Amino acid sequence: MSRRFHTILAVTLCLFPLIPSSAQTEQQKQTMSVLKAASERLMRGDIAALDEVKALPGDDSVAGLLMFFKQNFYVYSKETQKKAIAAKAAQHITECPTAADYIKRLFKKEEGRSKSGMLMNYRQTTLDSLTAANNKFAANLLIELMDESNLEVPPGDFAVAIAKMGIPSAPFSKTELKSAATLDGVAKWKSWWKENKDGFPDK
Repeated sequence: MSRRFHTILAVTLCLFPLIPSSAQTEQQKQTMSVLKAASERLMRGDIAALDEVKALPGDDSVAGLLMFFKQNFYVYSKETQKKAIAAKAAQHITECPTAADYIKRLFKKEEGRSKSGMLMNYRQTTLDSLTAANNKFAANLLIELMDESNLEVPPGDFAVAIAKMGIPSAPFSKTELKSAATLDGVAKWKSWWKENKDGFPDK
């Protein structure tokens, strides 16, 4: 397994401790085992390996899927297999029971957590995964994030992510990201979602 895999995994597992320290090491070992096996299967083209990652307990499923999304999304367009893995990972993220809570915590201020470049990069990866999922869960979560308190990022970041989805009826297109991120733009997004969310496809 590559050093890069272990580095990303270490960051992923350390962002949000999920269980008491006495049991944490054992759960991390189990998670590492599942992610290693999934990585090997994905290298052989077995995208179904992501189902095992999705089945991990608690936030580990979201964190693991984000890791595989990151590894496979930022590649050349001709790498269709990796793009397919990223697309599946993004979809699975939106189906995880703890996804909404995990992602909201990620963007909130948290005492003792430094605002590092690594954290900023992880947040951008998360936004990109929601854009890639391009479904009702992702759009609704981005709208909800605009109203969250104690955020460590501007609401416009979520507006940009939803604008990148290229939704035909949306108030802003992919080429209007700057306007979409303004205070007026954020207000328009909220109003638009209130009127259109019921007709938005689930997947």
